[in-house]
Amino acid sequence: MKLLLPMLLAACCTLTAAAQPQWSYSFRMDTAGTKPTLEVALSFKGHASGRTELLLPDAWGSEHELYRFVSALEVQGGGARLEARKDSLHRLVRHRPGADLTVRYRLQQDWSGPYENGKHFRGVLRWNWIRLSGYTLFVRPATPDDQTVRLQLSWKGLPARWTIANSLHCGSRAWQGRLRAGDLENSFFVAGDFRLHEMTVDGRPLRFAIRGDWNFPDAELLRRAARIISAERAFWKDQGEPYYLVALAPTDGRASIAGNSMFQSFLIDMSPEVPVDVSLLSILAHEYFHRWIGIDLTLVGPENDQKWFSEGFTEYYTFKMLWRTGLIDTTEYVTQLNRLFHAYHTSPLAREPRSFLSAHYWDNPYSQRLPYVKGASFAYWLDATISSASGGRQSLDDLLFSLRAAFRAGKDINDSLLVQTAQAMGVADMRDVFQKTIVDGGPVPSAEHPALGGYRISTETVHPFTLGFQTGSLRKGGSVEGVVAESAAWQAGLRNGMVLQGWSITNNDTSRPVTLKVEDGKGGLQTISYVPKAAVGIPVPQLKAVR
Repeated sequence: MKLLLPMLLAACCTLTAAAQPQWSYSFRMDTAGTKPTLEVALSFKGHASGRTELLLPDAWGSEHELYRFVSALEVQGGGARLEARKDSLHRLVRHRPGADLTVRYRLQQDWSGPYENGKHFRGVLRWNWIRLSGYTLFVRPATPDDQTVRLQLSWKGLPARWTIANSLHCGSRAWQGRLRAGDLENSFFVAGDFRLHEMTVDGRPLRFAIRGDWNFPDAELLRRAARIISAERAFWKDQGEPYYLVALAPTDGRASIAGNSMFQSFLIDMSPEVPVDVSLLSILAHEYFHRWIGIDLTLVGPENDQKWFSEGFTEYYTFKMLWRTGLIDTTEYVTQLNRLFHAYHTSPLAREPRSFLSAHYWDNPYSQRLPYVKGASFAYWLDATISSASGGRQSLDDLLFSLRAAFRAGKDINDSLLVQTAQAMGVADMRDVFQKTIVDGGPVPSAEHPALGGYRISTETVHPFTLGFQTGSLRKGGSVEGVVAESAAWQAGLRNGMVLQGWSITNNDTSRPVTLKVEDGKGGLQTISYVPKAAVGIPVPQLKAVR
C-alpha cells in the first residue's frame, strides 16, 4: 500500500494535467494590404463529441460588438464545418471527434479618427503599434472562465523592429505557460514602437512598456510607480506577483488620462502634456490597489451594484496611500478629499438609489463617476467613525484586513458581513447609514477624522454644475427628456423631445458654457448654449484648516 499510494497520486496528477486543454496562438502582421491587419491562427484539439463551440469577442467596458474586429473566420482539419449560431458571438464547429483543429481569422480596427479615451476599450491596430485586450484579440473555444488552459503564444510574424509586451511576458517572441481562460481575456497586449524597462521591487521584476514623447523622462515614471507599488504591497502584507507590467501610451486628445487594471498588469492612456503630478500618481495608485480590492477582495452581487465598494473604496485609498507614502503632503491630501466630497454632493445623480446605477452605469460620465466619489465619501466617513470609536486604535484598514481574511477563508463577502464587521468595530449606526445612503441613495453623513486633527468639517453653499435635463439623453440621436423648468437650459430654449445630435460639455466646470446641437424640426441643426450652473445652492461639506 505504501508503494501504491504514490503511484495513484501520480496517475491523478497526470490525468488532471492531461484534462487541461492546450491552445496555441500565432500572430502575423499583414503589411501588404491597404489597412493594418493582424492574422491569427489558433490550434487546439476539438471536443470528443465532434462539436466544439467557438466564442468570439463580445464586450469590454463601454464598448460592445467587438466581434466586428473579426473577419475571414475559418476552421481547418478533421473535416471541420463552421456553422453560425443564433447570435454573433458564437460559432459551432462540427468535426471528427477529438480532431486537431486550426482556427484562422483576421483582425482589423473597426473605427477611425484620433485615439482618445474610450477607444482604449475597443483597441488599436495601426501600422506602427497595436494595443488589444484579450476581450478583442481572442477567438477561443467556449469554456468556463476558471478553466485552466495550457497556452502557447508566438509573435514571430510581427515586424522584426517591433517590441512585444503583454500581461504574460515581455521582449520575447514566444511564451508558454498555464493560466485561467478568464485571465487570458482580462489581459492586454501591446507591440510596436514601445520602450521596455525593467526594475526590481521587493525582490520581484516590474516591467514597463512606454511609447511616445512625454514632458518627463521614463525614469521618473519608473521611480514613482515603484514607490507606490512597494507601499501598497506593504500595506496588504503581500509581496505581489512574480510578473507585473505597467504600460503607457499617448492619446490624441488633450488633458485626459485613464487607467485599466488587468491580469498582472495595468495600462495608462494619457495626453502627452500631462506631467508626473497627482493626476498620474493617482492613476498608478488606484489601478494597482485593484490588485486587492476588486480582485482579491470582492463583494457578492452584480458588478455595477458593488462599484461603490470596488471603485469607491479604491478611490479613497488612492489618496490615503499617496499621503502615507509622502508623495503628496497633507494640504494636497485634504484638497483631494474636498474634491471628492464636492463631486459627490454636486452630482446630478447623487441621490439616486443603488438600483439606478446597476442599470445605468455606462449611460453617461455622471453615472460612471458617481460610485467613485460616493463610495470614497462613504469610506472616509467609515474610516473617521471607526477611528473615533476606537480612540485611534483601529481604522478602515482593519475592516479591510478582516474582510480579506474572511474572503480567503472561503466566506461570501456581502453587504451584511461588511455591516456586521463595522458594527463590531464600534460603528453602532452602520446598518441604518448603509441602508439610507448606499442602498436608498440618501446623503453620506459628514465626520471629523482624528488623523486630520488640524482640520474641521464646515459646510459651503455651492451652485453646482447642472445640465438642466436628464443625463440619460446624452447620446447621439437621443430624445431630450426631463428639462427642468426655469433652468439655464430651459431659458436657452431647450425643450423635451428635441433630438440631440452633438454636444460640447466640460463636466463639473461652471465657467465653460454647454453647447448642444439639436434637430430644429426642419432638417437642420440648432445650437443651444448656456452656463450649466444651478440656480439653487447645495450644501457641500469641506475640510478647513483650524486657525
